[in-house]
Amino acid sequence: MANDVSQFFKRFFGIRTLKTALATALALYISMAFDLRMPVMSGLAAIVTIKTSISHSFRVSIDRLVSTFVGVVIGSIFNYINFLGFFPLILSIIIVINICNYFKWEDSTTLAVMICMMIMVYTPSEPDFMPYWLYGIHRFFDTFVGLVIGFLVNYFLLRPDQSEFILKTYERSLVECDQALINILSGSGLAIDWFIEEVQLLNEDLKNIKNDGKYGSKYYLKLNKLSKINSNFFTAFGFLSQLSEDGTVPILSEGNKEKLKSHFEKDLEVASQITPPDYEENYNYYLSDLLSLMEDLEEEVKELKKAIEKNSPEK
Repeated sequence: MANDVSQFFKRFFGIRTLKTALATALALYISMAFDLRMPVMSGLAAIVTIKTSISHSFRVSIDRLVSTFVGVVIGSIFNYINFLGFFPLILSIIIVINICNYFKWEDSTTLAVMICMMIMVYTPSEPDFMPYWLYGIHRFFDTFVGLVIGFLVNYFLLRPDQSEFILKTYERSLVECDQALINILSGSGLAIDWFIEEVQLLNEDLKNIKNDGKYGSKYYLKLNKLSKINSNFFTAFGFLSQLSEDGTVPILSEGNKEKLKSHFEKDLEVASQITPPDYEENYNYYLSDLLSLMEDLEEEVKELKKAIEKNSPEK
């Protein structure tokens, strides 16, 4: 019961959750203090800036700031030439989307389109009858304040620890590899989507550790060591794919049976069939290599975990 309550509060008041709430509130109230016309835009911009890596947070901030400028410019141009209405609005949105896609700002497209639409449908009103171009500048600075506050909060307040993220990815990948092998040997097959997701996650975590170093994050983890672990996982994925390709499980060698029992600490149900000798020999060869590789990966991940715990600020 106590553990469940602890887990609930850990999730409910997670570091990223707290930072997002703090950044949003700060952006909102700072915008109000400087009398910006739409503080809620600052709050929304701050939300999207809190990411799991500093490099990603910085990249998101820059992309969204530039894409917001694009939305302001396109909306202002249409307003300047008085090309307004239903079909001009459609055209302006198409132009903004294509510009964002061209520069690979896909994650920032929504914000850019929203800003463009706000300028396109803007009508000056009392008391100051603000012109459309000045309205666009205000929307740009609303977003600018939110992005800056969000990045600064993410950077200075309990900066994301990529070593913890990559360790969790490795530990999950080990479990997934074990389950994939069990499915293959039982004749259930293998879902290829899993490979794609795992490869993307492993590459993303490693890239974040590498890129965060450019923004002052200090990691004691050696990139060549992590690259080797990633490479071993990719090799393991390849072996699993090879074993599942035909969908047939031959008679396993006594050596592989012992390795499987030792690895899983139990006897597995194997849907073995009589197959040609060459197929049986190749299958057992790949399975033996896979099991040896998985043992190596387990040791590498254990060593990584010990190193992280040893260098943790809490220790």
